[in-house]
Parts: sequence; structure tokens; C-alpha cells
Amino acid sequence: MIIKKDLSEILSLLSNLNISNHSIIWWAFNFTSKNPLSSGFFDSYFYKKKSTFLSPHLTLIKNTIWFFVNLIKSIYLLIQTYFFFISLENEKSKINVHLFSFVDGRKRGNMDTYFRDLITKIIKSNPELKVSYLFYVYRPYFRNNNALKFEKNKKINLLSYLTIKDFFWCFFQLFRIPFLTINFSNVRLKNSKKELNYIIRSQMISEMTTGFIDNLIIFRAFRRISKLGQIEKIIYPFENKSLEKLMLLALGNIKTIGYQHSSVSHRHFSLILSKDEIKINPLPEKIVTIGEITKNWLIDVGNFPEEIIKTGVYLRGNRTLKLRKRFFDKKNPKLLFVFSSGYDEVKKTINFLDTGNKVLDSYKIKFRFHPDFPIYGLNKYYNNWITNNVDSISKKSLNDELKWCDILVYISSSVVIEAISAKIPVINLNIDIYNSDPLLNKKLSLKKVVTNNNDFTKAINYFSEISNKDNIRLYSESINYIDKYAINKTKLDVKTFL
Repeated sequence: MIIKKDLSEILSLLSNLNISNHSIIWWAFNFTSKNPLSSGFFDSYFYKKKSTFLSPHLTLIKNTIWFFVNLIKSIYLLIQTYFFFISLENEKSKINVHLFSFVDGRKRGNMDTYFRDLITKIIKSNPELKVSYLFYVYRPYFRNNNALKFEKNKKINLLSYLTIKDFFWCFFQLFRIPFLTINFSNVRLKNSKKELNYIIRSQMISEMTTGFIDNLIIFRAFRRISKLGQIEKIIYPFENKSLEKLMLLALGNIKTIGYQHSSVSHRHFSLILSKDEIKINPLPEKIVTIGEITKNWLIDVGNFPEEIIKTGVYLRGNRTLKLRKRFFDKKNPKLLFVFSSGYDEVKKTINFLDTGNKVLDSYKIKFRFHPDFPIYGLNKYYNNWITNNVDSISKKSLNDELKWCDILVYISSSVVIEAISAKIPVINLNIDIYNSDPLLNKKLSLKKVVTNNNDFTKAINYFSEISNKDNIRLYSESINYIDKYAINKTKLDVKTFL
């Protein structure tokens, strides 16, 4: 188990490594973004640091074997990408504004996952502009690409800009990994240089097929866009991920606007940079936030330059839900557990509920999984636990589920914003070492924070006892922070994005 001391050590190590090694190839590895959810480096570093290291010869043999295994897998991935590439229409027309977005397994409906109907608002207010979506479709390409069949706005697939030369370039970069020099000059070594080199090299090899090759493909596609000189501006979802850094390095003089599209927390290490790290981290010309709270957080905690941070609105938010009465069955309250950031969050919640909680039968429990982490991704033990202890799995719209529930329970989900906006009490399970509360640990009247089952039961009982009048009072004391955190999209000024 990682403890806070280890976490601080890992973050400091990665920041200093980024300062010493930043380059196109370096940024292509996901671990450089310091996100424990997109890379296994955190766990890998902790466990390998604590374990007994293999002899240098065995280490070399092990890494060599895994390199060639992942090399074959990477070639297969490149071939997959090539067949998808040749199926795409090669349309390269002049565009004033591209909204760069991602397409995965989620249903899109008639709005974009990140920007909702922003493209419609831009076109309506600026009819003279040529505006288009620029989509990156995640694997499996052909299945996920079907989500775009009903997209009515102009759209271009990012990979359509590639050429055959780009595939060969990506292929040859794979052979640089075993020989890539890692600069430790800016790092305070607590382990030997050889041990740290082994940990990082092993991580690089493991990421060959889990981000590295796809990030390089994205880099080459954006480089082609830059050379064409037909695009003036790109608006994209800002998370400071590896692929974003490569995009910015590739685009050159094309204007870029990042949209910080969702909640933030102290777990978002990719958004927390040291004062030296921010100098070498590729950044867009402007970052538009979802509200004042996140704007100030990026500046004060993340060390982002104040002059590039602008206050926007919460495009993804739904602040229109009007609820019925706020009193409920005190003996059988309905709890909606919402998950957001991986299976580890689900497992921690189940372990929490399974430890000493003798009153689960008194609650109606419903689990709502994140689209990227559905229930069938859990192992047999956790699936069986859910079958035996959870009343139902959420399959309806978020609005319907919020109407159903009496109390919302979360670790890191931004759904807490919609819940409080709808006068629903919330309970934050503070059981994550990463300090994942998207409300940034703010004390709110309509929110309780718990770390154990005893406090969890007390929080449920407290909210069960409040009257409708008291609920409105608690809401009134909480909503001001929410309104500043996620500004209502009805206040959108399109000029902020242009």
C-alpha cells in the first residue's frame, strides 16, 4: 500500500525527471503526466523499490524479453491503425476553428462528450467562421467510429492527416527505448541509479503498447496539420495529458485553447506542477476553466501562469433538475454510489462497506459505474459481493437516478456538483490516499465527510432526520460555492473560447 510519504517522493521524482528529460519521446510516455490512473508507474515504483532487485544480468534479460514481446504487439497496433487510416476520407479543407475531441465507447447522442453544444453556439454567433470537429477515435477504431454516424456537424478524423511515412517513423521510435538516455542530474537519488533506471526502463517498455505508440501517432497527425497551414485555431479538452503535450509541440504557430472541462482535485497531479516544471511543460495560449474556483486552484496550486487562465462555464453540467420533496423513508434511505476513476475506487468502496458495516440491509443501495469502467470489468469476488449486497445497478439517465436517490455517496465523481445543485445531501468517502474530493475538501452544509463505517452511519442518520425546511437551509449555505465552482452554462460567452 502506498503511503503519503511514498506519494510525495514519487511526485517529486517525476517532476524532476520531466525537467531533466523533456522531449518528444519523453512526453510520449504516459507516466510523465503523473497520473496514477493512466499509468502503473506509481504502484510499480513503490513495489519494486521495496522488493529485492534482480541481478544486473537477469534485469537485462527480463527487459529484453519484454521489449521484443511488446515490439511485436506494437507492430500489430500500427497495422491496426493503418487499416483504419486507409478507410478514412482524406478531406483537408481550410478550417478556422477545430474542436478537437475524443470518441470512445460512450454514447454521444446529439452532443459532444466534452463540449456539449459549443460548436452550435460558435457557428450561430460567428457564421463567417468555418468550424469543424476534429476527432480522435480510440481503439477499437471501427466500433467506436460508429458513434459518429449521426453527427450532423462537419467532422474530420485526426488520423486521416497521416501518411505512410508517419507509420514508419513511429515504428523506428520503438527501437530508441532500450537506448534512451535518462538524465538523473536533477533528481535526488534515494535508491541507486541502477535501480531507478531499471524501474523507469521497465515502465517505458510496459507502456509501448499502452499509450506510447498511440501518442506518437497523434503527434505525427498534428504535425501534418501544422505543415498544411489550413487551420487557425484548435480548442481541446485540457487535462495536461501526454498526448496534449505532443499535440502542442507539433502544432507550432496554430493557436490553441484548452478547456478544463470537469472537476479537479488534489489527485490531479498532472495539473499540479512545480515552478520549474511549468517552464518546460507545453501549454496552450489560453485555458478556459469551468468556474472561478478551478481557475484560482490552477493558479495557486497548479502554478499555471495567471495570464493564460480565463473563467468559463460548466458546459457538461446539468443544473436544471428540479426535485420533489426532500424528506424520505428514514428506515430505508436510498443511496446512490457514483464511481468515476477506475475499478480501484469501486473496490475500495466495497472493502469499506464490507468492513464492520452491519446495517447495509437498512439501505437501498444502487451503484452507478463510469462508462469507461463497467461492472463486468470487476473480478468474480467483487461481482459476487455486488450481487449479494447491492439492490440494483444504474441503467437510467443521471437525472432519473438523482430523482430516485435520497443521498449521493462518492469518492471523486463530479456528479456531486449536480447533486448539491438539486438539493441532494452528499457523503464523501475519504478513503483514498490521493485526496480525490472534487470539491477540494470544502466544508459544505449539505456534505458530510466520513472515513469509517461508524461516521458513515451517523451521516446517513443525520441527513435522514432533516426536514424539508432544513434541507433548503443547508442547500442555501452550500450552493454559493457550487455556483462559483461550476458556473451555469446559461452564462456562456462564446468569445471566451475564441
